[in-house]
Amino acid sequence: METAFSGSSDNTGTSLAIQNDSKIILGGGSYDPYLSSGFKLARYNPDGSLDQNFGTGGLVTVNIYNENGIITSINIESDNKIIASGISYFTFIGHFATARYNTNGTLDSSFGVGGVASFNFDRYSESYASAIQADQKILVAGNSWSYSYKAPIILRYNNDVVLPLTFLSFTATKQTNTVLLNWQISNESSNNYFSVQRSNANNKEFVEINKVYSKGYSLPGQSYTTTDTKPFQGWNYYRLKQVDNDGKSNYSHVTSVLFDNNGTMVLYPNPTDDFIYIDGLQEGVKSDLFITDVNGKKVAIANTTQSMYKFNTKNLPNGIYYITVIENGKTLKRKFIKQ
Repeated sequence: METAFSGSSDNTGTSLAIQNDSKIILGGGSYDPYLSSGFKLARYNPDGSLDQNFGTGGLVTVNIYNENGIITSINIESDNKIIASGISYFTFIGHFATARYNTNGTLDSSFGVGGVASFNFDRYSESYASAIQADQKILVAGNSWSYSYKAPIILRYNNDVVLPLTFLSFTATKQTNTVLLNWQISNESSNNYFSVQRSNANNKEFVEINKVYSKGYSLPGQSYTTTDTKPFQGWNYYRLKQVDNDGKSNYSHVTSVLFDNNGTMVLYPNPTDDFIYIDGLQEGVKSDLFITDVNGKKVAIANTTQSMYKFNTKNLPNGIYYITVIENGKTLKRKFIKQ
């Protein structure tokens, strides 16, 4: 029998299966996450020669998510498609990994994401065994462990799709004038896009403020981010609606952030002559504005939903004045000088 795996001494064959036409499948790779080695398959004819109709010269290498890994078990389906399961190393952390190959050695794109399914149980995970049930669902078994313990794990896949998309985290972080939204997901297979939705304390109805399309592949812990450029004054509530290619959807949990523009309202020019601008108002929110003199008498009144407003001060006597802004029940006050 010819040697199929070569290069690093850590490349090894660890699993074997025989097709119904008596051809032999050998699977392997590398246990070392630092080596450049992925899932490796070789197919031999019954006489021991490499099957030239399989992959390149009888050999196929797949680096799952451009990382290293090793095949630890192989199953052959009735149509001679190959199910190879094992370990993929993503950022040096082990994940359950399963790939399905067509009879010519190419990945079967009808399975998982581009022929590959990968899953991590929030710890170091390693798969060592697999089987195909009578209903063609795929069982993958192994261990998930941390520094303190190791636990047995069994994962079951449908024959054509992987586990549904899972939200690992979703956070909202206040920036200077915006809110940064970040989320991590796993099992991204048929995802089309995320609808980013927002509500506030006064209106519980969520409204879409952005749409973020799928990156098209599923790295374990895949990250997405977007920015709310016009948050409400006060509490902002956010959620994600994940929409599949077939229109099915599910929601993330709700996260919130308190956005307070106190201190960001700017008046210019100050001192002023003919006009004074108020900048830093909340876009889309009604702002009630008025100018008072030092005795508290209102000398000008206005309202706006824009982020900026211009008062005509040309007819005001010279002196000290105050501009008051009321937004969502909150009052801001600033002093300016007319000269």
